[in-house]
Amino acid sequence: MTILNIPAKYIDYNLNDISDYNQMSDLNISNYNYGDILKYMVKDDLLSLVYGSIAKNNQTIDYEIPKKTIYKLIGENGVFVKSSDSYGLTIPYEITKNLIDAVSKYKNIKCSLELDCDDIFIKTNIGSIPRSWNFKLIYSQNSEKIIVRFPNNKSHEFDLETSPYKINTFYKSTLKPQSSVELYISMDSKNYWEKKPMLNSAFKNINIHYTWIGYLYMGGNDDGFNYSFYKFHGPTDKKHSVVKKIKQTFKNFNFTIEDKDIDTIY
Repeated sequence: MTILNIPAKYIDYNLNDISDYNQMSDLNISNYNYGDILKYMVKDDLLSLVYGSIAKNNQTIDYEIPKKTIYKLIGENGVFVKSSDSYGLTIPYEITKNLIDAVSKYKNIKCSLELDCDDIFIKTNIGSIPRSWNFKLIYSQNSEKIIVRFPNNKSHEFDLETSPYKINTFYKSTLKPQSSVELYISMDSKNYWEKKPMLNSAFKNINIHYTWIGYLYMGGNDDGFNYSFYKFHGPTDKKHSVVKKIKQTFKNFNFTIEDKDIDTIY
């Protein structure tokens, strides 16, 4: 079944708990479309325990029981579909599989979306991803990136400029032996603020193989020196070229580097 892309909207409901209801007809609401989002508030049990403990210890304290927002997607025949909240409000595949262009439908809703490989957004921005690959695709409106979950339960975030070939190559790389590289850079605190933009630019523009991931692990100050600690990891067969590129990129900084083989990076 294919549903027309009428823009999705929130439907606010003021009952505290509708966990026993399964569809819109139970609420006597008829003004809705497929994919709309029912929104209501319930007591946050965890925070209620914290507030209750404060009240008990202080004997007298005025507080309002905190609440959290619950979302239910409206599916076929008005039946509720649970939101997948892995990345904030996430529109589940059970809803988007019936849409031609799910991203357009939810353009006015701050959310992430689990997308079908035949969705117009995927076809237009990335290309044709074979269904046989069994990749799960999540588009994050916040980061404007695609998160791909692979059949081996590993995942990675890709820019929209990626391609099916690169995504599949990355997946295959997660099946290979893995290595990590650790980069430690120290700078005299007197020159830190002068060199920091250069360091940030070097890391941002480092051109290592796309199957490798790099990130700033930690930074700080110790005995008059500022330090930055970066970590990189990926398939061992690309380690030599990655180490070479790191050394070239940070050659103007005082650094130490260590590489090692590891069992897994995820």
